[in-house]
Amino acid sequence: MKIETFRFGWLDVDQEDVIRFPEGLVGLSRLTRFVLVHDDGASDLYWLQSLDQGEFALALVTNAKLQSPVAFDGEDVDLSALQLDHPEDAEILLVLNRVDGDFTANLKGPIVINPAKSLGKQVVLRDARFDVRHPLRAAKPALVTA
Repeated sequence: MKIETFRFGWLDVDQEDVIRFPEGLVGLSRLTRFVLVHDDGASDLYWLQSLDQGEFALALVTNAKLQSPVAFDGEDVDLSALQLDHPEDAEILLVLNRVDGDFTANLKGPIVINPAKSLGKQVVLRDARFDVRHPLRAAKPALVTA
């Protein structure tokens, strides 16, 4: 399928690359179909591009890349919609934001994907250790290009 996007122009998306978010994203329940696009200009940066609204895309980085403590052990998070055989099979991605010229990662609301089933969900973690705007000052040069 072809989709026109604001950030990438026209994208040709294979059906097997579509990630379904049955519940949508937090505050955006109507957006349920996405594709993960690697940013050629920044090796650690990905975009979660909506297939339902071409203007909408979120910048993401893997949880592993930031070596953040985001995990679901002991957390009351329902991941049943992802149909995971094992929680460790999940891919955890963090939403990036730019606030007053500094980059932050949302550790409180990670994107969790089951790559085997092409299912995704944004979860909200209750653990007070996780911040919505975790500073990335040390990682900024590696994540962002001008």
